[in-house]
Amino acid sequence: MRIEVPSGLPLFLVFVRVEYGEASSELYVLPLAWILGERSTAPGTVVALVHVAGEQGGRGALVDSMDDPACTRALLSAIARHERATGRTWELVASTLGDAALADVEVASDPWKIGRERHHTTIRYGDRFVLQLL
Repeated sequence: MRIEVPSGLPLFLVFVRVEYGEASSELYVLPLAWILGERSTAPGTVVALVHVAGEQGGRGALVDSMDDPACTRALLSAIARHERATGRTWELVASTLGDAALADVEVASDPWKIGRERHHTTIRYGDRFVLQLL
């Protein structure tokens, strides 16, 4: 799923299934942003350095987008608008639990990461909302 971010960084929600030989598989969501060129990034956020061949190619990096406040606000805004993405065999629907309604001021509030867990990311938006990515 691609989410447009006002800062110009495209945000991609990438789903990765990890298969284990002796245990059940796990599904993870990786919120990634594409940074074209040699721009600096926060330490520890680069997932992959990429060189795209061809006429439209170039160098860039896939980075953890949850360290960018504009990306985390765009993700919350997509959830508030119940955005949908559809593929050949799947549909992803952004939604809230219950009848939670998000005001524009809440979507605009400064988000911040809570803790530095290895297997999940938790983002806090103001005093009312928390988003946990597993």
